[in-house]
Formats: sequence, C-alpha cells, structure tokens
Amino acid sequence: MSGVKVLRIYMWSFLISFVLSKASIRILQPLPPVTEGDLGSRLTLNCNISGHPVPHFSWYKDGHELAKNLTLKVESNDGRLYSSGLRLGDAGSYTCVADNHYKLQQLSTRLIVKTPPGLLMNVTVVPSMVVATVRWHVADDGGYPILYFTLLYMPVSHPVNGTREFPLSIKVSPIVRKFLVYHLKPGTQYIFQIWASNKLGPGRPTSVKVTTARPLDTPDVVEKMIAQDGYFSSTLWMVAAYMVAASFIFLSCFTCVLIYRSRKHVKPAEVELARGNAPGSMTPGAMVWSYLLKEGAPIISLPQGP
Repeated sequence: MSGVKVLRIYMWSFLISFVLSKASIRILQPLPPVTEGDLGSRLTLNCNISGHPVPHFSWYKDGHELAKNLTLKVESNDGRLYSSGLRLGDAGSYTCVADNHYKLQQLSTRLIVKTPPGLLMNVTVVPSMVVATVRWHVADDGGYPILYFTLLYMPVSHPVNGTREFPLSIKVSPIVRKFLVYHLKPGTQYIFQIWASNKLGPGRPTSVKVTTARPLDTPDVVEKMIAQDGYFSSTLWMVAAYMVAASFIFLSCFTCVLIYRSRKHVKPAEVELARGNAPGSMTPGAMVWSYLLKEGAPIISLPQGP
C-alpha cells in the first residue's frame, strides 16, 4: 500500500473521529407521561430535542406513522405536532424520534382526549300506577366529574282533546343513582330520557319507554303481588307481619280492659242473677256475667249488703 493511500485512510479516520466527537444530541425538556386535551380544543406537542448536526424529527402514534385522518400534524421542522381541534380518535400514545445520523433520542407521551359524559349504562324504569323508579349507572364521565343528571319524561300519546303536554325536566344530584318520579297517569305510556353533564356539556341521552299500571281490584292486586317474584322485598313482608302481630296484641289488650271494667262496675244483684239465684228477668249486666260463668271465668266475690 502506497504512502498516499495510507495518508488518505488516516485523514478519513481522523475526520470521522472528529465529527463523532463533535456530534451530539440531547433532550432539552421531556414530554409528560400523560397529556390531556379537551374535545375540540387546540393542542401542541413539542419535541424538545437539540443536536449537532441538526436532527430530523419523526412522529409516531401507537408505533405507526401518523395517519392522515388525525388532526395532529407536523407543522414545522422543529418537531412540533399541532392540532387545531382535537377529536376522540386522536387519543393514543405518541412518540417523537430525533435522529441526526449519528445519534438518536426519543420522547413519548400518552394523549387523553376529554369529552362530555358517555351513555349511561343499565338504565331501568320500573313503573307502578302513579310512580316510576328510575335507576342508572355511570360508566364514562368523559374525564371530568359529573355536574348533574337530567331526567326528562312525557306521555307518548297526546290526550284526546288535542292538548299538547310538554316534557318535564328534572335536574338530579350527581351522587344519586336512583330517582322516583311521582304523579304519573295510570295506564299511560311514557318515554323517559336521562343523561349526564360535565364541564364540557351534556352527554348523549338514553331513552326508555314504559307503561304505567292500570287500576286493579284488590284480589287482582294480591294475585299480582304473589305471581311476580321480587315484587315486594323481604323487608316489606316483615313490616307487614309485624303490623299484623301488633294489631292482634292491641285487640287482645283492649278486650281485657273491657272485661276488667265490666267486672269492676257490676252490681251484687246482677251477680246473684248471673248465678241463677233469682228467677226473674236478667239485666244486661247479668246476662254478661251469666255468659262468663258458663265459660268458666272466675267471679270476683263482692261484699253483701246489710
């Protein structure tokens, strides 16, 4: 190998070593682990990486190149990713890769797009004749606390006279998951709608159609209570049993008081008549005592007159 070739190799090696020694790339400011943005709001993701030579920036979402349907676009050569109005589909994991052909650095963040609340789940409406019980469950609050629920209901069919009934709207506390609606019309079909609201606005409503019960005779009501499993809870049955027992005890005590007062105010002559010592006609009090003697009830001995 000639001396010229050796010199060239040496010069190239020196030049490469010099460039590598001067080449650098460093992170100026990392991205937060989680980035949050409201639906429809503007958002900028900065890839704060510098280097020598100047690095080239590339963005990836969920491990893939940015799709064209995303609102986030690379606006400049400094690695900024910008959106003029976030959509729900923009949510995901974003990674910025900076490469200057000698070294490489990357930054990552997870983007969460906050929205109005989602549909309420497990919405049920259980009607009686004039009352309906509405229950629901919150599965998605949209990223912000629920401010209130809105419950709207109205009859499905209009009255015969043509008078239009407007829907009634009720605001329900955010901590409530059950609400009772009163003053419904028996035998009428109603439509119920309920939705949640947060600081970004109302969510989508959930609709349920039900028909209130028609008035029933007493035997029909009892038959319906027995036929429908779970129509009344065990607690209500216990309360009913206690009420029956209390009524029986009260009637027993009241009967004892009446008997005691009748014995206290009876006259001696009536006692004699009740024992059969006088053949004459019996007074009402004597008739009572006669009945008690026949039944074997004890008789209070009363003092005889002089």
